[in-house]
Amino acid sequence: MRRADDSSNRISRLTSRLLVPDLGGGLDENGNGENDVQQDGLLGTFLGVFVPTLSTLFGVVIFLRLGESVGSSGLGVTLALLASGFVISFLTSLSLCALVTNGPRISSGGLYAALRKSIGIDYASILGVTFYLAYCVGISFYVYGFALTTSNVLSLQSDRQIMRWNSPGSWVDVLVSSVVLLCLVLITLMGLRRSVFVAFSILVVIVICIVTSLMCLVCATESTVAGYTAFSWNTLKSNWKSDDSASSFDHEFMILFPGFTGVIAGANLSGDLRTPDKSIVRGTLSALLVAFMTYQIISFILASTVKRDRLEDNSMIIEEVVKGVLHIPILYVGIGATTLSSALSYLLGAPRIISAIARDDSSAHPVLQWFSVRSNVFASMFKENRRKEVSNDEEEDIEDEKREEKTDVESENGPRKEPQRALFLTWVISQSLLLTGALDKLSKLMTCT
Repeated sequence: MRRADDSSNRISRLTSRLLVPDLGGGLDENGNGENDVQQDGLLGTFLGVFVPTLSTLFGVVIFLRLGESVGSSGLGVTLALLASGFVISFLTSLSLCALVTNGPRISSGGLYAALRKSIGIDYASILGVTFYLAYCVGISFYVYGFALTTSNVLSLQSDRQIMRWNSPGSWVDVLVSSVVLLCLVLITLMGLRRSVFVAFSILVVIVICIVTSLMCLVCATESTVAGYTAFSWNTLKSNWKSDDSASSFDHEFMILFPGFTGVIAGANLSGDLRTPDKSIVRGTLSALLVAFMTYQIISFILASTVKRDRLEDNSMIIEEVVKGVLHIPILYVGIGATTLSSALSYLLGAPRIISAIARDDSSAHPVLQWFSVRSNVFASMFKENRRKEVSNDEEEDIEDEKREEKTDVESENGPRKEPQRALFLTWVISQSLLLTGALDKLSKLMTCT
């Protein structure tokens, strides 16, 4: 039995190291290597930064806007638009990397913590609150977008008017989005690591949808969708240049640039990273580069497989081609996955920002300071399960666990603690915004913030 337990523990530790890699060791105060107490529960570059950032970058631009841009402006202009958006986001990411790497180690709070090092608490708090409100609006926007997609797929429609300030039938979308938001909040309450694994699973679904769509577009099929030619050099040549009726460069840039927003999503988890200075730089830049290359590949394949008039007039062309081959609503699945991933990324970052602001501002109102406390309502349940798994002859491991729990209690940013009070505040604000019952209103708010 003891050998079996030892083997199980070794496999568990090995799996943890593979999923949460240790990037950059470091020395403690005594000059020794960092021990397990300091490292346990913290995330590496892939799960901590790359996955949240790429999940936020992959939005509805992939499935709805790239084809429209190629049809309106041509492939050459679209690639130039994507390059312009990439350069702007890349320079922004470099500024973020400079704030993170210069000076002392960045603590929890993400971009707010980086700004606090450079411009002080006062100005950083103002900017941090602005970012927090923008994230709350983003959560509501993406969750409501998921609700609209779900309502279209399942034909959830109603003519009744329950909320007087909203249009008839909007209560269905509000109800669906409220349930989805509550589910995301419950997932976040379970802890950062579980939330990141959910985000990773959603990202896998997005990648599968993208790869499946591209394979169906490139491979010659018996699909009779109007304007679909499979891969053709003639189609590519006709879609390269823009026609006389093409829209303006500024308008097309405004449509495509949202695909490059959200590059700071991974930086918001700075307090939960093993080496935030290295992980934020590597994860953010690599995720931005992967998103840029993906947008280019999708644009090229669309330009070489679908005629210009169909790309310009039919934003659902990918759905028609794939559904004609596999009979799967791949577009709706992809849109639903992208909206959920973006909402979850913002839901992980927003509470950490407002919690860090409330913690640092000693002059803040007691009500605001109440949200600075980090806790874990499931800590006792998980702790009881761990004690049952530990055998009687592993007293030394038990002592290490007790010292670890003591360290977490004394440290405000312990790896097992979550800003759950701030999460509750974020849920209340986002839920209040959902009651507007109109995606256009949320879109205007998101643009302003």
